[in-house]
Amino acid sequence: DASVRGGTGRIFKYSASAWDLSTAVYTGQSMLMNANPTDARAQFRPVDISMDNTGDNMFILDDASDTVFQWSLGTSYQLNTAFYASKSLSVNRNPGRNYSPSAIVWGNGGNKLYVVDKYSLSADQYNLTTLFDLDTAVYEKTLFFPGNEVFGLSFSADGTRMYLDVGSLFKSYDLSSNWEVDSATLIDGNSTNISGVGKGSQFRPADISEVTLTPAPTITVTPTISPTVTPTVTISPTT
Repeated sequence: DASVRGGTGRIFKYSASAWDLSTAVYTGQSMLMNANPTDARAQFRPVDISMDNTGDNMFILDDASDTVFQWSLGTSYQLNTAFYASKSLSVNRNPGRNYSPSAIVWGNGGNKLYVVDKYSLSADQYNLTTLFDLDTAVYEKTLFFPGNEVFGLSFSADGTRMYLDVGSLFKSYDLSSNWEVDSATLIDGNSTNISGVGKGSQFRPADISEVTLTPAPTITVTPTISPTVTPTVTISPTT
């Protein structure tokens, strides 16, 4: 696991038991990301980080240039082996608008990329013909959210449900078409308050609401009936 510390441009690596923050320990590995890899003179403000499923590729979202940069790791999940893969994706499709990307989310095994903009309250969806390869990303559609701010987006493991982080509240949406943001319908009354103000979130791949319980099998018990015993009655003759 890795995290971006705001203001320093540095990525820190932590080890932990699966999805248990209470076990997180800093490994001593970090990576300074204070310069745009394509233009050292440009401002650089990394605000989010994501990995592919194998830890061989890392993606950095830069708020200053509105760009996602792709890095390769020589050894899976090892920050000290990372190098710029010379691949990037500009995500501000309308440079004149007030745009501030806050999160990147992968879906459908790396076939979909979603970029959240906290100011326009939207999520842009991209399709990738090669999994986790930014060079193949093509814009598809945008979903706008009602409200004041949006910081993060997560999906269920099968892409049928979407969770929106609006700072102090999670909202749930049903997706009638898997992984397609424009098919989202807000589930009325299905929201969760969280203490403090969130700045991005992620659900583990199999969250509790998505677990399918197989009904218990029906067991038919046939009682064993002992054979009927006919008693023998002896009648003594009258003398």
